[in-house]
Amino acid sequence: MMLRTWGRVVALGAVLLTVSALAQPAAGENARPYGASRPIEGQYIVVFNQRVTNPTALAAQLAAQSNAQVLFTYTNSIRGFAGRMSAQAAEALSRNPNVEFVEQDATVSLTENRIDPPRIQASATWGLDRIDQLALPLNQQYSYRYTGAGVFAFIVD
Repeated sequence: MMLRTWGRVVALGAVLLTVSALAQPAAGENARPYGASRPIEGQYIVVFNQRVTNPTALAAQLAAQSNAQVLFTYTNSIRGFAGRMSAQAAEALSRNPNVEFVEQDATVSLTENRIDPPRIQASATWGLDRIDQLALPLNQQYSYRYTGAGVFAFIVD
């Protein structure tokens, strides 16, 4: 049971960080902290369980059975596919024993708070100095335009 839960956390994290997020909540519901999102009509992400060894073949088989169109197959961090299908087909796929879960695909918008002019951190460590200055010699300063305010980092360890 613990392995199944962990697999779901990893899969959901990968999906959120790559191509998907849930729809923006209705008024009065808790808003997602990582920005506004809009559901993509008729597009879903299907995540297979860990027992699936050939996600490409299973995605093609399930899509053919569901009258769905495979847009992308996930074979590494998670196993599954993104595809176009009806809501009824997505619901039916969620009950398939090889499917861990199905989520509606969505766009996610992030906002940036740019600082002009950029701020300078003196006596910056080598790593920070190297990020903002590719050419040698390094100047021991780190120049940045974003503070990271309002950033939420999702970490799966």
